[in-house]
Amino acid sequence: MTEQIGAALRLLYPDGHAITPDSATDDFSLKSLCEDNVYSLTLTPRRAGLALAAVEYDIPLPHALTDVPEELYIYDDSAHTNDFTSVVPYVGNETRTVYNLAVFKNLRTRKVFLCGLLTAHRFLAMFNLHDGLVTLRFDLEERELHAGEAYLLERFMVAEGTDNENVLLEAYGDAVAACNGARPDKPLPVGWCSWSCYYGNVNEEKIRRAADGQAAYTRAGESNLIQIDDGWQRCGSFCGKWVPDDTKFPSGLEATGQYVRDRGMTFGLWLAPWLLDDKSDYYGELKHLAREEATLGEHYHPFELGDPRYLAHLSATFREMTERYGARYFKLDFLAAAIRFFNGRGDFIRFRDGFRVEVLRGALQTIRDAVGPDAFLLLCGAPTLIGAGITDGSRTSADIIWGRNKNNPSYWEIMKNCLTTVTRRYFYHRRVYINDPDGVVLRDVDTGDGFNCTYSEAELWSIEIAMSGGEVLSNDELEKLSPGRRKLYTRLLPPIGIAGRPVDFFEQPTISATVLDFDDQTKFLALYNLSDKMTDLEFDLARIGMNGALAVNCLNGKPIGLRDVLTFENVNPHGAVMVMLRKPGDAPMFACADDSVWCGINTVRVTFENGVPVVSAPVENLRVYILSPDGQQPAGETVLQERGYTLTRI
Repeated sequence: MTEQIGAALRLLYPDGHAITPDSATDDFSLKSLCEDNVYSLTLTPRRAGLALAAVEYDIPLPHALTDVPEELYIYDDSAHTNDFTSVVPYVGNETRTVYNLAVFKNLRTRKVFLCGLLTAHRFLAMFNLHDGLVTLRFDLEERELHAGEAYLLERFMVAEGTDNENVLLEAYGDAVAACNGARPDKPLPVGWCSWSCYYGNVNEEKIRRAADGQAAYTRAGESNLIQIDDGWQRCGSFCGKWVPDDTKFPSGLEATGQYVRDRGMTFGLWLAPWLLDDKSDYYGELKHLAREEATLGEHYHPFELGDPRYLAHLSATFREMTERYGARYFKLDFLAAAIRFFNGRGDFIRFRDGFRVEVLRGALQTIRDAVGPDAFLLLCGAPTLIGAGITDGSRTSADIIWGRNKNNPSYWEIMKNCLTTVTRRYFYHRRVYINDPDGVVLRDVDTGDGFNCTYSEAELWSIEIAMSGGEVLSNDELEKLSPGRRKLYTRLLPPIGIAGRPVDFFEQPTISATVLDFDDQTKFLALYNLSDKMTDLEFDLARIGMNGALAVNCLNGKPIGLRDVLTFENVNPHGAVMVMLRKPGDAPMFACADDSVWCGINTVRVTFENGVPVVSAPVENLRVYILSPDGQQPAGETVLQERGYTLTRI
C-alpha cells in the first residue's frame, strides 16, 4: 500500500475537485502504515482553513477473483446496523455500498478476498464497490480541519486467502478486537426478556411472574437476568426523559428491581437514549437538546449527542437507572437512528460538536462511565463497530418477530434470515462482543403478532440459539408452553458460550450446516432443512475431520452410533438436527449424558478409579454413557458395539 498510495488515494474537496497526495504537499501531509494486513492513514493539514468532503482509497480486486466472473460471490455484512446479511453473485459493473465488511469468493478458483473496517472511532467510512474496484471512503463532512492536528482515519484490513474464508474472518475479528481493546469476557446473559412476549404491555405482575418462573434455573446456576424491554416508561418509546409508568408499576420500579435481585438475578432495562418524540410530555422540557430534523417517522428527533448539556442529561439518566432502580444490564436501542435520517434517501446527520461517529461513540462512553465497568451494555440497531471496546454485547440480526400488525414478511422468512445472519456473524462472538441472536421464541399460540411456529421450527430456532454461542433469553411465558417446547428451552441451559461457524459460508442462498469446535475430541454439528418440503439430510464427517466419531442426538441425548456419514431421513420442513460428535480413544471415556443439548460435556464429570467410573453431575437420574475399547467396558447396560468399541450406560 505504501508504494501505491499516491496512485490509489484521492482527497475530495467540498467544491467537488479531487487531488492525489503528490499534488497536495501545500495542503496536507499523509502518513501510511501497514502491518499484518492492517492499514492506517494519517492526514495532517498544513495550514488553517482547510476542509475535505472525503478521502478515498481504491483497492483493486485480485485477478484470481475476477478471472471467472460468473463464479464470483460477495458477502455483504450490511453492518450499518444489525440488518440481515447476504451472500449474492457479484457482477463486476455492479455498484454497491457496504458499511463494514465485504468478503469476496470465487467458487471456481476458491480464492477469498476480505476488505473490512477495524475501527469506528471518528469518521463514518464505507466501501463502495464498482467496476472491479473497492473504494474505501472516509467521510470528513466538509468540516474545517485544525492545522497541525493529525487525523487518524479509521483503520482497515485487506487480506487474501484460499478456500477457507473462516480463517480470514476470524483473523478479522481478532484484528477488530486488538484495534479496540475489546475483551468481551463477562458471563453470558441467560434468562428472560419481555419484548417478544408482551411487547409494550408490561407491568409489575408480569415481570414478577417471569422472575418467579426463572428462579428455579437461577438456583441451578443457569439463569442470571430478567430484562424489561420497551413499555416500562411513560410517554412512549422515545420519551427522552426516562420515568417509570406508575400505573404499570404501582409499587415502583425500585421494588420490581429488588424483587428480581432477591431471586438472584440481574435486573435489566431497555432504553432508546438518542431520540425524542415531539409528542412526548417531555418534549417542551428537552427540545433545546434535540435536532429539528425528523429522523424516524414524522415525530422523532435526535438529540445533539455532543452537546455537554445533553451528555450531562444522559449521564444522570443512567446513574439513576443503576443507583435508584438497581439495573445492571442495559439494552440500548435505535442507536443508528441518531446519525442517519430515515427520509427515503438515507442522508447522514452532521452534529455541531464533532464528527458524527466520534460524537456517537463519545455518548456511548458517557453511558459506560455512568454505569461503571461491571454493568452489561448491549447494542441494538447500532453500527456494528461503534461500541467495540466500550460495550459488551451486540445484536447480530434483526428482531425474530417484527411486531404487531405490521405488513412484514412471514415469521418463517424472518426466522430463516435471522438464522443465516446470526451464523455468518459468528466471528464477532467473544472477540468483539458477546453476540445476541435475539430471543428464544418457541410458542405455538398466536398472541397477535403473527408468530405461531411449528414444533420443527421451534427445534430449529433453539438449535440456532445454541450454536450462536450468545445470549439465551426466553421471550415466552414459559408456564404456558407445552412440555415439549418448554423442554427445548431448558435443554439450552447452561450454555457453553462458543459460537459455531458455517461449514460452507458461501452456501446459496442460505447456509446448510454449522459446526462448533468444543475441544480436540468434541464437535457439535447442526444440519438445516430450510426448504418447504420434507428432505433427507446427509453429511460426510470427513469434511470436519470427525469420521468414525460417536454421534449423539442433542435434542434427546440418545446415542446414534459411530459414523463416517450421518444420514437423517424425512427431516420436516423448516427443521433441523443437532448432534454431538466424540472421537473415541484408547481408554474408557465419558461419552455423553442426556441433561442438555450439550450432552453433559459442560456439566458432567467422570473420573475412573481402578477402572470404575465415578460420576459427578448437577442433577440426579441422568443417563450417562461410557465409550470404551472392547474388553475395557465398565459394568452397565451395553447400548451398542461398533468398530471395536462398546457404549455402556451406567
